[in-house]
Amino acid sequence: MKTIIFSSIFCCVIALPGLAELTPEDLDKIRLIIKDEVKTEMTASEKRIKTYIDVRTDSIEKRITQPNNILYALIALIIFAIGLPAWQNRRDRDENKKIEALTKRLEALEQQRSVSP
Repeated sequence: MKTIIFSSIFCCVIALPGLAELTPEDLDKIRLIIKDEVKTEMTASEKRIKTYIDVRTDSIEKRITQPNNILYALIALIIFAIGLPAWQNRRDRDENKKIEALTKRLEALEQQRSVSP
């Protein structure tokens, strides 16, 4: 009998804090704690999203700039392929004109020499 009474009293003592009501101050503290936790989680989520967006943006920029760079390289190659032969042709023409002028002068000198030895 003593054991049952002692056990009943012990159970009531343990259960008493469960029957206590929360005060408005306790509720405010709980709200602040939850608000802070939600704010930190939101900040962390925003950082993760921003990082993901930055990575995606960088990836898209690389995908856009790579074909542009290839296009620029091809344009430069085409200009070089067309311009080099044209430049060489012009240089050859200038050299041919000089050779022709020198040949005419040589022939004139040879004629002078043969006429007046």
